[in-house]
Parts: sequence; structure tokens; C-alpha cells
Amino acid sequence: MVSVDLVSISVQKCKANEKKLAARLLWTPSDCMQNLEPFSKCSRGTVIFIQNIEQILNVKLQHTSKSVAGIDIFTSKKYEDICPSTHNMNVPNVSRSDYQLNDIQSDGFLELMDDNNEIREDLKLPETDLGKEIRSKFDNGEGLLVTVLKAMGEEMVVGHKALQNK
Repeated sequence: MVSVDLVSISVQKCKANEKKLAARLLWTPSDCMQNLEPFSKCSRGTVIFIQNIEQILNVKLQHTSKSVAGIDIFTSKKYEDICPSTHNMNVPNVSRSDYQLNDIQSDGFLELMDDNNEIREDLKLPETDLGKEIRSKFDNGEGLLVTVLKAMGEEMVVGHKALQNK
């Protein structure tokens, strides 16, 4: 019975380490007093594009903090976060990819092809003006490349450009 308990404990430790590794792939800790990357993970779990960083000195407590203000890259909401100078701030790993737009399905999902000719159909057309613009250009027969941002396990179409024939 003892060996089963040891096995279950080691399995739990492996699962905890897998979660830590997965989290590390999503973001990287950064010293708050260093120059932050253009993207930062707000304490609410959102990914913000930093617009303004101010250093704040609390005279009474005699320590400095940084006030970070920015816009959520997926919802465009404004956020502000304060990070003590002695703490780390999570900087998300943000990737940008361009895909050729092959089709827009009736349910709003996009058929996209990457540089390796692999097809994906798991992204929806944005319900914003950008989505309307992409649909109208696609319906007019224009070839398009759509830009997809990925951060913290979320992906979203954030832009487009005309496909250049090679």
C-alpha cells in the first residue's frame, strides 16, 4: 500500500511540474524595474500592450513602484496595474503569424493556410469593423493574408493585408 501512495504522490508532483512548465511557456518573469517588453500580463490575467509606465515613489514607505497602463490586445479595454519594484512582473510570450485566407464559412469560422500548406479552421472572423472589412474584401475576390496574435492560450485575428502574388 505504501508503494501505491508513493506512486500517486510522484504522479501529482509530475502534474504540478507540467503545469509550471506550461505556465512558463505562456509567460516569462521580468524584473519590474527593468524596461518591460511591449506586452505585459496584468494582474487580472489579461495581456496588455503597454502605453505608459510611470515610476511612483512612496515617501512614507520609502520604496518605488511602477504604474503600468495599457490596452488589452484582445478586447481593447484599458487596464492599469501597479508593481512593487521588488516583485517580478509576468511578461507573456506573444507570437504573431500570418495565414492565407482560403474561405469564410457560413458559421463565421475562417479557413486559413500557413506557410507549410497546413489548414486550420478553428478561428472565428472578428465581430468588429475589422471582420466586416475582411469579409467584404474576401467577397470581392481579393486574396488576403490575415494576422493572428497568440498569447496566454488565446488567439485572435487582429489584422489583414493584400496577398502579393509571387
